[in-house]
Amino acid sequence: MSSDEFVRYHREALAFTAHAYRRARKDAAGMPAIQVEMQRTYKDEVFAVSEYLRLIEWQTGARILSETRAQARREGRNVN
Repeated sequence: MSSDEFVRYHREALAFTAHAYRRARKDAAGMPAIQVEMQRTYKDEVFAVSEYLRLIEWQTGARILSETRAQARREGRNVN
């Protein structure tokens, strides 16, 4: 796997996680206790994944999280 493929794979995984969380939160509308628990677990999961990706960045030099949104736009990638 090339460095670019590696970075793209991990970015897509993060985007999928965020999308799945938003969809699940929408499905749980009207159930505040479930939404609070989902938000807590999502924050924990995102923190764990972010730390993992920062470690990979440090070990490999691949820029996964440290890239700015402006840099991504200049490279032609969609950025929310």
